[in-house]
Amino acid sequence: MVLGETFIFRFYRKVLRIQKIMRVVKKSILHRFPLYRNG
Repeated sequence: MVLGETFIFRFYRKVLRIQKIMRVVKKSILHRFPLYRNG
Protein backbone atom coordinates (compact mmCIF):
# COMPACT_ATOMS: atom_id res chain seq x y z
CA MET A 1 0.00 0.00 0.00
CA VAL A 2 2.87 2.35 0.84
CA LEU A 3 4.60 1.23 -2.36
CA GLY A 4 1.53 2.21 -4.37
CA GLU A 5 1.45 5.65 -2.75
CA THR A 6 5.13 6.13 -3.56
CA PHE A 7 4.49 5.15 -7.19
CA ILE A 8 1.54 7.57 -7.45
CA PHE A 9 3.60 10.38 -5.88
CA ARG A 10 6.51 9.74 -8.27
CA PHE A 11 4.14 9.66 -11.26
CA TYR A 12 2.51 12.92 -10.08
CA ARG A 13 5.90 14.67 -9.83
CA LYS A 14 6.82 13.42 -13.31
CA VAL A 15 3.55 14.82 -14.73
CA LEU A 16 4.21 18.19 -13.03
CA ARG A 17 7.71 18.29 -14.51
CA ILE A 18 6.36 17.49 -18.00
CA GLN A 19 3.71 20.24 -17.64
CA LYS A 20 6.41 22.75 -16.62
CA ILE A 21 8.56 21.79 -19.64
CA MET A 22 5.56 22.07 -21.99
CA ARG A 23 4.73 25.50 -20.55
CA VAL A 24 8.31 26.73 -21.13
CA VAL A 25 8.34 25.30 -24.67
CA LYS A 26 4.96 26.90 -25.46
CA LYS A 27 6.15 30.26 -24.08
CA SER A 28 9.34 30.13 -26.17
CA ILE A 29 7.35 29.23 -29.31
CA LEU A 30 4.91 32.09 -28.69
CA HIS A 31 7.84 34.44 -28.09
CA ARG A 32 9.53 33.31 -31.29
CA PHE A 33 6.35 33.45 -33.42
CA PRO A 34 4.12 36.29 -32.15
CA LEU A 35 1.60 35.67 -34.95
CA TYR A 36 0.22 32.59 -33.14
CA ARG A 37 -0.61 34.67 -30.06
CA ASN A 38 -3.02 36.90 -32.00
CA GLY A 39 -4.86 33.96 -33.49
